[in-house]
Amino acid sequence: MKTVKEVSRLTGLSVRALHHYDAIGLLRPSRTTPAGYRLYDDAALERLQMILLFRELEFPLEQIRQILDAPGFDRRLALMQQLELLEMKRERLTALIDLTRGLQSIGGNTMDFSAFDRSRLDEYAARAREAWGDTPAYSEYEQKRAGMNEAQAAGVDAAFMAQFAALGRLKSLPPEAESVQRQVDSLRRYISANYYTCTLDVFESLGGLYASGAFTESIDSAGGEGTADFASKAIAAYCRMANE
Repeated sequence: MKTVKEVSRLTGLSVRALHHYDAIGLLRPSRTTPAGYRLYDDAALERLQMILLFRELEFPLEQIRQILDAPGFDRRLALMQQLELLEMKRERLTALIDLTRGLQSIGGNTMDFSAFDRSRLDEYAARAREAWGDTPAYSEYEQKRAGMNEAQAAGVDAAFMAQFAALGRLKSLPPEAESVQRQVDSLRRYISANYYTCTLDVFESLGGLYASGAFTESIDSAGGEGTADFASKAIAAYCRMANE
């Protein structure tokens, strides 16, 4: 665990900025001591890395929060897209440096404005934002979340993890077993009722994400080691049987 001052020294962010991130729900401390000191664990620092990468790409804080909190957020995909954007940014900066050096060496003017063109970078950033957060599912999630206070939202999320705890208790059975499939159906219904409409396509995608590493740790914490992988296989079986 690191204190807010230690995180400030580590990242270069001011303590005030970290307090602001907490206030807007962008980066919550992992826990707070009885004396009121904020403490951050490795998971919080991993989230902070993502926040800082998005900030380097000039994403607004509220948009970063929406992206990171989106139900379908895939950290590996986000890193891949961030890398693509950073490489585009580097290419643009290199072009600007070359243009400036050229102007310095010739001591005159040039009508070449191509280095200032941001269209490719902006277009890719817009596509990335659409992939991460601007979806009907996320809009529905935001609408449902808007009607809850913090305690209600925490209760909904806790009950969601309880769905995985129930799946974890069935890990000794085949993924296709009737009792397992009833629990998978319960999970899908819970998502639709409390987050967003969980179509078969969405559910199948979620199943892949659950075992991809993005959600594995939290799901395994709820249902025991191997629950995320078991849930993924059970969801795949559910979708396959539904399409037969």
